[in-house]
Amino acid sequence: MQKKLFFSGLIMIGWLLATGYAFWWFQARDLRPFDLQAADIIEQKSLQTSLTQLLSSLQQDSADSAFLLHFWQPGCSCNRFNLSHVNEIAVKYQQQNFQLVTIIRPHPDYSNQQLKQMAEQQFASKVVIDSQHLLTGKSRIPAAPAAAVIDKNGELAYFGPYSDSTFCGLGGTAFVEKVADLLMMGESPSLLNTMVFGCFCDWDSNKLQQT
Repeated sequence: MQKKLFFSGLIMIGWLLATGYAFWWFQARDLRPFDLQAADIIEQKSLQTSLTQLLSSLQQDSADSAFLLHFWQPGCSCNRFNLSHVNEIAVKYQQQNFQLVTIIRPHPDYSNQQLKQMAEQQFASKVVIDSQHLLTGKSRIPAAPAAAVIDKNGELAYFGPYSDSTFCGLGGTAFVEKVADLLMMGESPSLLNTMVFGCFCDWDSNKLQQT
């Protein structure tokens, strides 16, 4: 009887360990603060200037449009929690003259053309690659997935995570939608939001992660 209980206990411990490892691997391994280098302050004006340079050609062709910018990194395991949310936002605000643009940094394992094709398969958006590495220094992007909202006047209305939920937009405060709604009401929000904990990958890391 004792031997049977002993083996039952071992099986239970093994099951708990396996379950804990599975949770860590599939969900918790990328849980972290959005900005790991909070002491290195992002300057909102500098970030706006860099984003304006990235979007210059698009803004010339779409003078009356606001932009929803999605910062995307291929191979980030957090993307699976964020994909549907990004596309839902794009559809929701498309009729309000918001354009979704996916921003990507160059990657040593892919050509720029491959990166664009990968992003276009995921999102119904235009794609811009930061080939000049404008999003560094005081204009750095701490992590991905991340979002920015640029109003019709080219002003940065929001930058930060999609929400304060653990998994990048599934529940929690819908920061991007709230800012977009304020713009539609004629208000002029200006929010740099980096104090959030959730599922994020380093924007500057080129290490591919299992998806």
